[in-house]
Amino acid sequence: PYTGSSGSLGHTVNKGTPTVQIMSANPAGAAPNQSVVVTVNVTGLTNAVVPTGTVGISILGGVLAQAQTCTLTLSILPAPPPHGSCSIYFTAAGLYTINAVYSGDSNYTGGTATWNYTVPPVP
Repeated sequence: PYTGSSGSLGHTVNKGTPTVQIMSANPAGAAPNQSVVVTVNVTGLTNAVVPTGTVGISILGGVLAQAQTCTLTLSILPAPPPHGSCSIYFTAAGLYTINAVYSGDSNYTGGTATWNYTVPPVP
């Protein structure tokens, strides 16, 4: 015969790791003070919930004192994957690195992506 038993077993579910991609920075080679639209996708795991939250955009290089930031909120409209865009501009010619930092959510860890961008000298 069998005797009864009881107990519990713990289970930890780890957050997924998303893929963060800067899809574009348009127009390419913008003039100083011209608006540049940065578009970012954050892709989650296949057949899983989609990433939500925000992505911060920051700039390194060039004239750092004149760099700026923006924050975009991810959306799945009009179609997945979650994406968003925001506008930045550069006040001087130079080589810059655009950084996208996804802050993560309750299902996904954070992630980053970079994009090199050149603002040509004014002729």
